[in-house]
Parts: sequence; C-alpha cells; structure tokens
Amino acid sequence: MEYLVIGTTALILTGGFLLAFRIGLSLGNQVSRGELKPLKTPIKALKEAKESKEAQKEVDKQEEEIDFVLGYNKEKAYEEMKKANSL
Repeated sequence: MEYLVIGTTALILTGGFLLAFRIGLSLGNQVSRGELKPLKTPIKALKEAKESKEAQKEVDKQEEEIDFVLGYNKEKAYEEMKKANSL
C-alpha cells in the first residue's frame, strides 16, 4: 500500500514537472518569435510609472500656463497687478 502511494505521488510530480516544462518552452518560443512581449520586472514597471507621473505633472503645468495666457484679459491683468502690489 505504501508503494502505491509513493508511486502515485512520484507519477503526479513527474507529470506536473513535464507539464510546466512544456508550458515554459511554449512561452519561450512565443517570446523569441516576437508573438508575446516579455514581462517587465517590478523595478522597470515602478520606474516607468514614476516617470509617467512626472511627465503628466509637467504636461498639466504647461497646459495651465497656456490656458492662463490664452485667457488673459484686462480684468485678469488688474487682478494680477493688485496681487503683486499687495505683497
């Protein structure tokens, strides 16, 4: 009875290892042919996310400045002068 349990366990483990190898081989071939992009490392993903946030902040700042310039009129000029003089 113990040999049956040991044999069944060994058979299941061997089958699992072979299945994992076959799946890994298939994925490796797809990546080498360019059909599938390789996964990013966590460090690269964090770095890209941080850079994209900084770039978005810069774009928002520029858009705000452009909106300010395009929306500039006489009343805003007086308001800006008052702010500058009160400081």
